[in-house]
Amino acid sequence: MQKDHTYDELRQLLSSYISEEQLLNVDSYYEKAKEVYNGLKRKTGEDYINHSIRVAYMLAELKMDYVTIGSALIHEAITLEKMTREEVEELFGEETATILSSITKLSHLKKTFKHDNDAEKYRRIVVGLS
Repeated sequence: MQKDHTYDELRQLLSSYISEEQLLNVDSYYEKAKEVYNGLKRKTGEDYINHSIRVAYMLAELKMDYVTIGSALIHEAITLEKMTREEVEELFGEETATILSSITKLSHLKKTFKHDNDAEKYRRIVVGLS
């Protein structure tokens, strides 16, 4: 199992390669993530936000930009119907709204395939989306 990281650890990693202004933007995403995932637990009993921090940390290890990291922190907000695309765009901009909408579309696709050749369908869809 992957190690859980704290937001402070993520922030420390980010500070090694993004500006203070960008770091403050990531803080805004994190504050929204705390609000969006407040009280939500996964089937495992884990707090929802832990997964988002873990995803953001993995992306930070790859030195991804602050918008990608921020999007990772709130990546399930639309899927969980805690935010609309319009709210995401208003708060964080068009790029973040597009990323989250794309994730939502992929989440919905998961529910439509139920056969052995689903992997090939996924591959075609992902290639097409990219």
